[in-house]
Amino acid sequence: MRYDITVITKDSSGLKKAKELIGSHGTIISQREGPERPFKYQIGQLTGGSYATYVVEIERPKMVELHRAMNLDDEIIRSLVVHHQAVKQLGHAEVKPEASVPVSVELKPETPITPVLVKNPEPKKVVRVQKKVSQVSEKERLKLLDEQLKKLLEE
Repeated sequence: MRYDITVITKDSSGLKKAKELIGSHGTIISQREGPERPFKYQIGQLTGGSYATYVVEIERPKMVELHRAMNLDDEIIRSLVVHHQAVKQLGHAEVKPEASVPVSVELKPETPITPVLVKNPEPKKVVRVQKKVSQVSEKERLKLLDEQLKKLLEE
């Protein structure tokens, strides 16, 4: 199966280690490594990192093993694994090894999204039973429950 794996490492040397780790579990079909960029939000003490995206041919059990290994690796700050079929369905372009500029894709849903108005429900009314439960027969109790159910369904 093909997967798109995106990793963020502390620096470019971490990308080499990530590439070796990914290559040891599967076959790298294509890759795109970006320059070191600042983070929008600080992650721990880090304010920036290097990004890379790999398209990998790998079997599912090996993918689970690779994901676990990436989570344990200190050089890899974050990783994202997406099934390649899902990426194609969203309309993203194939990642090419020589590509150095990120590809921007505008997502267009097949059917238009229409807003749904939700009415605020009225506050529920509390119905108090006059008789104590121990004083009510089984038949009366069922009748009271049926009445309460009808009132709730009418609201």
